[in-house]
Amino acid sequence: MRASCRLSLILSATMVAGVTLAMVSPAIASPAFDEAAALFRDKRYPEARPLLEKVVAAEPENSEACFQLGMCWRNRNDADALTEGVKWLGRATELAPRRTNYWLELGAAALQLAGKKSSLAFAQRGREALEKAIALEPGNLDAR
Repeated sequence: MRASCRLSLILSATMVAGVTLAMVSPAIASPAFDEAAALFRDKRYPEARPLLEKVVAAEPENSEACFQLGMCWRNRNDADALTEGVKWLGRATELAPRRTNYWLELGAAALQLAGKKSSLAFAQRGREALEKAIALEPGNLDAR
């Protein structure tokens, strides 16, 4: 095969892959998300939460925004907040089921909530989420 043909095939494959990725990956780089993510990184959870709520309302398929919103709620560490946190972390796992860290945090939040509410259902949900994380990434020591 000539070099020009190979180059053409490589460029075509790259363009198709780029289009495919653009079609399945929600855009998470909006100015509102960037601002909320910066607050989240700085652990300014009470300030990040309302911004993230606006982002998920505008971009309901944004798994990272759902994840960060769930973590903001989880960090409040009371039963009502943990319930919201589990809801949003669960949504993140629905949107991005291959993200091990989403499953880990969902499992931890559900177990935390199970302790606060003495709930077997949340304990089971936590266990299932952690088992999913281990199945996704058996070598991940955080999952064990």
